[in-house]
Parts: sequence; structure tokens; C-alpha cells
Amino acid sequence: REKILSGGKGTLGNLSIKMHPYRKGATEMERQGEKAEVTLVLKLTADVIFMGYPNAGKSSLLNKLTNAKAKTAAYEFTTLEPQTGHMGTTKLMDLPGLIDGTHEGKGLGTAFVQHTEYCRMVAHLVGLEAEKPVKRYQELRKEILLISEDLYNKPEVVLLTKSDESTPAKITAAIKQFEKLGIPVVPCSILDDDSIEKVKALLETQLQKHKDELPKTSTEIESAAPESP
Repeated sequence: REKILSGGKGTLGNLSIKMHPYRKGATEMERQGEKAEVTLVLKLTADVIFMGYPNAGKSSLLNKLTNAKAKTAAYEFTTLEPQTGHMGTTKLMDLPGLIDGTHEGKGLGTAFVQHTEYCRMVAHLVGLEAEKPVKRYQELRKEILLISEDLYNKPEVVLLTKSDESTPAKITAAIKQFEKLGIPVVPCSILDDDSIEKVKALLETQLQKHKDELPKTSTEIESAAPESP
């Protein structure tokens, strides 16, 4: 916590001044506080942020992994503001969906970027309903690079969502393609509890793997501020 301005100091009060042997001196003890106009920027913290195109299943997965109650619906841009939830001690954040041209202000724009500064890892959610999931992922990465190089360079994993709507052959092929790129990947569905456990394991494993190169955890950041005097 930082002190921006100093407050004022009042007088002793009417009764004390009246009884003070030096009334004039007592009234002069008052001190005016400092004044200024300031702009405060809210930056949320999270260990893992979910990124993807609209309808990739980000909010549904956040709700499944945590006790969050993020709004879900079958139309684009259901998520208008960052949504957070806790998976044990790991804090997850669902960001508004990206579209091609988000870096130019299209869709919901890039206002969310300020909330990615302290995130430790990015989970790219790619729906298996896409004809070519790897190509979809590459398009997403290209857009992220145009938005923020720092965000682009954070450790990443891929979560292939809506596996219940795909075929085993397509899922296997997609996994092999991502593994060739050296990207940790897990297919999942909110209807399949086993796959959800695999998502949890992947996120925790990758956070642990990169712990020496990652910023502080969300818990460490939020507890670092000293108590007010």
C-alpha cells in the first residue's frame, strides 16, 4: 500500500479551545490536508488465465473447476468482464473472448490486457468443433502477439474443449499435432469428470514446472501489502 496524500489535522474542538489558556494558538493547530486528482487502474491477479475465441467454453470450464458462477450462454461475448474463481489455492481468470482484430479494438477490444500483467500462465481454450484445432490455436496466438508480447511469452497450455462433441479419431489427431509443437495439451468436457481432473493436474503440474521463472502467485501478491497503520 502506498500513501498518495496526507490528510489534514483538525483543531482541539470548540470546548477545548474555549478552555485552552492560549485560544489563538489552539485554533492555529489546524492543518489542511493535501488535494490532488488521481487515476486508479484496477489490475486483477490470477495464476492461470483462460483465453480463446467466443464460445470456446471458457466460462463453463471456469464454473466446473471452481465455485464461480460466470454467466454462460450459446452466443458470443457472454463474458463482458474478467471472471475469477479458485481451484484450491490456484486462482483462475476467464477473460472476454478474442476475435480476429481484437488488437485493433474490434469485439470487446483490449481493455482486459491490464489484468494479464500478474498472471503466471495462459490456458488457450480451443473448441474441438473447429475444423482444424491447431490452425485455430495458431490464429489465436497471432492475435495475442499483436495485443501484447509479454502476454504471448508467458508459459502456455492448450485445453481442447467440448470433447464430448468430437470423435476419438479427431481428438487423437489434434493431441498429436499439439504434442509435435511441444505444447502441453489435454482434451476435456464439462460433462466428463475424469477429463476435468486431468485439466486440474495439467495446470498444477505446469505451474510447478515453471515456478522458478514465474511471477509471484496471486495469493502472494494479494498478501504482500502491509497492514494500514
